[in-house]
Amino acid sequence: LEPRFSLQPCTGTFYCNMIQLVYFPARGRSGFIRLYLGYLGISWENVVVKGREEFIELKKKAAANDGVLACTFESLPIIIDGETKISQTTAIMHYLSRKYDNAALHQSPEDETQALALMCGAEDLRIKMFDAPLTNGTPEDHAKFKEEVVSRWFRCLTNFLKNKKHAGPFFFGEKPSYVDFSVFDICDAINDRVSGVFEGFDDLKAHYDAVKAVPAVEAVMKSDKWA
Repeated sequence: LEPRFSLQPCTGTFYCNMIQLVYFPARGRSGFIRLYLGYLGISWENVVVKGREEFIELKKKAAANDGVLACTFESLPIIIDGETKISQTTAIMHYLSRKYDNAALHQSPEDETQALALMCGAEDLRIKMFDAPLTNGTPEDHAKFKEEVVSRWFRCLTNFLKNKKHAGPFFFGEKPSYVDFSVFDICDAINDRVSGVFEGFDDLKAHYDAVKAVPAVEAVMKSDKWA
């Protein structure tokens, strides 16, 4: 791994010319971060951890409080923004929103907390998707996941949309927030693996379509930065 910054332990500093997203060469748990960076119009670059062996070496360095994973929970993704290094996906998205997005939700403690809850819920669903045998699973595996997991989480997300207090196609009004990109990304990933997931969830499908129509979404998903 050769990111273009100098790094010292937490008592030191590290610098880079643009935001760097450190992750594996995959969509995984970084797709929504890429979509949000694209929406914000922020220049960033992918710093690729190329495989398991390289990741193990980074964790060994981190155990000695050295390297790119020092002062993190020794997991990916992380972002580097100037002298700031952030790990954990919810923290990353919240940080980008607070620093770079003039989102109205940050003017309300209730909205800001609700956004964090939605983000955490989307990440819980993502973990369940990763744990399920979907990629090489049987039709029965897909049906079980749809019945036991998708039905609950999509129902909850739909209820949030039905009861939101802000007019507009997104969770917090007319403009998308970091939550919208996270929810879109996990719904899109599940939709790629399991057919018919939006059946009975028209409000969530409308939200999905609204996010997909954001110009930056298509631009990022078609770019070489997507994976």
